[in-house]
Amino acid sequence: FSPIRGDLRSMVVIDKFRNRFKLTFNSVCQDIDFNGAVQIRTNSNFGLSCVSRGDMVISRSFAGWRDRCVVTRVERYTPAMERADRRDNNRDSYRR
Repeated sequence: FSPIRGDLRSMVVIDKFRNRFKLTFNSVCQDIDFNGAVQIRTNSNFGLSCVSRGDMVISRSFAGWRDRCVVTRVERYTPAMERADRRDNNRDSYRR
């Protein structure tokens, strides 16, 4: 996975075929941009499954508590979306 800098409501995951997908959460997922690992809990009973709406991303903070973020949207992460996210992040950091 890789966080989207400046966006605590989404992250990018990469499947074994190197396809990139953007996961959007129902709320802010604290410390997602500082975590080295996250856990994805799916609603499927199979060992290998795709991430889908309603699944949970669990991240651990430095203090040890867990943040549970519910996935509300899964979409292919295109180069155009990546450029837009970078542009938005640069614009936001300029305002600070």
